[in-house]
Amino acid sequence: MEIICTDEGFKGSYYLDTMAAKINPDKYIIQYDTLLREDELAPLREMVSPAALWPMPSEIPVEKLTVGDNVDVYANDGWWVREVIKKPTYIMFFESNGEEGKYKSCDLRVYQEWIDGQWSTRFKKL
Repeated sequence: MEIICTDEGFKGSYYLDTMAAKINPDKYIIQYDTLLREDELAPLREMVSPAALWPMPSEIPVEKLTVGDNVDVYANDGWWVREVIKKPTYIMFFESNGEEGKYKSCDLRVYQEWIDGQWSTRFKKL
């Protein structure tokens, strides 16, 4: 499963997680697969609503991506929604820190939205 992060500085990022416990229909405890607690001794756990969780997106080959397409870029232990601004090496712009990054196709996945219980490849502008 994945969880969307809405914390300041992390908006537009998604992280792999494991369901740790269901508290009630409106609250779950999840454990991040890649993020650690502040003491860095164990995985970070957090209480979230079901709306923040969804299954892993479908795998779609990234070879046909073009400039202007939205993609998910794996960076800083999570997936970040970005726009392709240059090819053949995929270059992305990170608005949060004003930096550009170069990525290989293995670091990318086609951006998809979870709509009405299924994945959609309808691209939106950031």
